Amino acid sequence: MKDIFKSLLFSISVVSSAHATVITAQTGQTFNFTNASNQTIPITLIGSTTKITYTPGHNFDGVDAYSIQGFMSWANVTRTEFIATGNTSISFTHIGYLYDDPEGFERSHARILSIGNRIAFDNVAGKVISASGINAGTMQAPRFSGGLTGGQIEFRNLEIKFNNLPIKADADGLSLPVGTSIPAISYSLRGADFWTYDSITGPGPLPKETLTRSNIESKLKSAGYVIQSITSDRITFYSVHKLSDLRFTPDALNLYLKSLGYLSSWAGGIKSLNTNEPQGLGTLQVSILLSMPMPKQ
Repeated sequence: MKDIFKSLLFSISVVSSAHATVITAQTGQTFNFTNASNQTIPITLIGSTTKITYTPGHNFDGVDAYSIQGFMSWANVTRTEFIATGNTSISFTHIGYLYDDPEGFERSHARILSIGNRIAFDNVAGKVISASGINAGTMQAPRFSGGLTGGQIEFRNLEIKFNNLPIKADADGLSLPVGTSIPAISYSLRGADFWTYDSITGPGPLPKETLTRSNIESKLKSAGYVIQSITSDRITFYSVHKLSDLRFTPDALNLYLKSLGYLSSWAGGIKSLNTNEPQGLGTLQVSILLSMPMPKQ
């Protein structure tokens, strides 16, 4: 009974279809993959991390919002802060003096790092098809004369499918009140399509051939995985999935504009940047760390 109860607590969700068996595993769980050689391999999800890097841009001329290029230039001009919330951490790269920064430096990149807690694995194709349980921190902007009235947005529960579908997220926004006539207003989206992306790169399926002690490292590397460590008992490796040129979906952009209180004169600028910036808003990179026993032979 104890073992049954333990297995229920440590369950792995399996969804079957005519084309695939999708296994949903949480960090610390082990699931079985049977390759084309009928070799069953227990794989443990050690963990996953996601890094969102917002793009840099050029100097703002101080006049036309449409001239702002790069999401970080936009954030610098509007004094938008990036705040770590949930399981996120944030780091910045700075560049030299630009006219609108009295402290003598500006952020050229913002990187938001989050720890994920779930993946979905296609047991027929032999590859991770999504990562979820990811946060993306909070953006907070003060009132900016002539541009926006200020507010904040928190992004949570990202679900990233590695098949060119939009990235889903929960988002909660709150615009600042304007004087005594306009109160603070809340906005939210749940499980909504939030970002699209122009391209994606990642590893191939796990090897179909029988894995042995002598070939397992080379087979995993050939499939596009990075080896972290090898012992006599286990091999630990990870996949890297990079989604480039992120762009807000229409619903997400609408929530962004309303939550931060964009005025019409500047809303057009961020819409133009979202559509026309060659690098989009930035990139998102997911790293998934897995481990399996070394073959006996």
